[in-house]
Amino acid sequence: MIKIVFDFNKRFGFTLSEVLVTIGLLGSIAAITIPTLAYNYRGKVLEQQFRATYSDIKAVATVLNERHGGDWATYASTRSVKDAAQEFMSMFNGGGPYRGDVDYQDSALSNELRAFYGARSGSGKFRFNITNGLLDAGDPCDNGGVWTDSKGRLWTFNAENRMICVDINGNAKPNRQNVDIFAFIPMSPLQLATFVYNDPGNANNYIGTIVPCNIEMIAAKGASNSVPSVAVKENEEGSNVRTFEKGSGSALDYCPFFEPVENAAVNKGTYCDVESVGCGKSAKGKTMTTSNNYWTDYIDYK
Repeated sequence: MIKIVFDFNKRFGFTLSEVLVTIGLLGSIAAITIPTLAYNYRGKVLEQQFRATYSDIKAVATVLNERHGGDWATYASTRSVKDAAQEFMSMFNGGGPYRGDVDYQDSALSNELRAFYGARSGSGKFRFNITNGLLDAGDPCDNGGVWTDSKGRLWTFNAENRMICVDINGNAKPNRQNVDIFAFIPMSPLQLATFVYNDPGNANNYIGTIVPCNIEMIAAKGASNSVPSVAVKENEEGSNVRTFEKGSGSALDYCPFFEPVENAAVNKGTYCDVESVGCGKSAKGKTMTTSNNYWTDYIDYK
C-alpha cells in the first residue's frame, strides 16, 4: 500500500532571479518587435493616405475635364498658376490658401513653407538616398502659393507645367518625396496618349486627366520647369500634325508613377531608373531592386 503525504507548508512560485530573467526576455522581444510593428503601421497609414488623396484627385480631374471639354490641362496652361490653383483647390472641402493671405511670389512661398514645416532653411522637404540618408530636396512646385484643405494636406503648384504637389499628412514627418510628398500633372488627351499609352496617333481616344509622377526623379533631373518639346510631323494622309516628344527631358517623362509607389532604390550612380533590374546595395548591404517599396523600406529607415 502506497501512502501519499501532502506537505501543506511547502510553497510553489518563482524566485526573484527567475522573474527578472523572464522580464528581461520579454523586454528584449518587445524591443525587437515593437519598432518593426510601428514602422509597418506608419507605412500602412501613409499608403492609405496616399490612396485616398489619389482617389480625391482622380475625382476632381473628372469634374474639371468635363467642365473644360475633356482637357483641363490645356485650359489650365492658358490661365495663371494662381487661377489654376484656385480652381483646383475649390474642389476640396476647406480648400484655401494656407494662413489665408498667400503672396504668390516665389520668395514668399519659401518663407511660407519654412514656417509650415518649422525648417530653418530650404523648404523642410527631403529626398532619400539609401546610401547617404536624407538629402535636401529640390522643390518642383515652387510657385502658385501654399494651400491646405480640411484633411490638413499641404498643396503647392508649378507654373510651367501646372504640376500639383501634395504633402498627404501636412507638416508631419517624414516629409520625404514619394513617401508622403507626391507630384501629379494634368495631362491633355495628346499628352496622355503620348506619355502614358505610347499612342500619340490616337489622342482622340482619350480624355484628359491628372497623372501621378515621380517627384524625386523630377527634382533630381532638374525637370521641374521643363515642358515637353513639340514636333510637327507628317501623318499618313500627308498632313502636318503637332506631337509631343517623349524623352525630351520634361517633367512628364517621369509620369506616370504607378501604384504602389516603387522604384525607391538608388543604383551605383545616383538614382535607379524605372527600367533597371538591379540597383546595387543599400548602406545595410541589402540588394535593392525596382520592386522595393517606399512605404516598407523607407519609413524611418534604419
